[in-house]
Amino acid sequence: MFAATIDPIELETALQPVSALVDECKMRIDENGVGITAVDPANVGMVDLHIPETMFESYEAQEHTIGIPLERLLDIISLFAKEEGSPPARVMLDEETRKLQLECGGLNYTLSLTDPDSIRQEPEIPDLDLTAEVKLSGDSFSRAINACDMVAEHLHIGTTDDKEFYVQAKGDTDSVDAGMSEDDVIEFTGGAVDSLFSVEYLRDMEDPIPGSIPVTLGIGPDFPALISFELVDGEAAVQYILAPRIADE
Repeated sequence: MFAATIDPIELETALQPVSALVDECKMRIDENGVGITAVDPANVGMVDLHIPETMFESYEAQEHTIGIPLERLLDIISLFAKEEGSPPARVMLDEETRKLQLECGGLNYTLSLTDPDSIRQEPEIPDLDLTAEVKLSGDSFSRAINACDMVAEHLHIGTTDDKEFYVQAKGDTDSVDAGMSEDDVIEFTGGAVDSLFSVEYLRDMEDPIPGSIPVTLGIGPDFPALISFELVDGEAAVQYILAPRIADE
């Protein structure tokens, strides 16, 4: 069984980072909460989300894996989450029909689920030995990515031995250097490193991150970047993993 109630705005906020990469996904449900791990069709970006049982107002679940048409689910939730103070949404799995029942404020939807066997297998989360880790505000991260998006398709993310952190991009005619001040960087550990990444993927990843929350960014030489943050007052944990672009490929 699976039956739960949750603030629809909080549920929408938690699921949006997943929708930045995929339109459908497998959702793992058990007594501890809900989890999603998915990779985009090009195998460039990965997302891992955990929504703990404590984030729900009520929660009853046995172990299930269901296939979620994520884009359609978010369309429904967005109707529930019109404003703060919306009534809680009730989500129930009908095990006989394998459909999801969603109710909120007099609206009732029946959502047909996707066969989980038709969705690509969940990826293994790699164990990354990264050179540097930087924590900065979501606003600073977003500003740097969007500045680079104006001039190039790829950007450099790097750190120096002097513990400086930078994001740089160079296009055919223009360039940008989004250097970070001490006020921008909350924490810094590690040494010097520089890696190249897709601006398009980073733009999609930063979009659902509220500017007010801290983002932790880990990088290594030609290693995937690890971007982690927490949503809904620290209840929902999100990790993005982004493959690097090798400069001479």
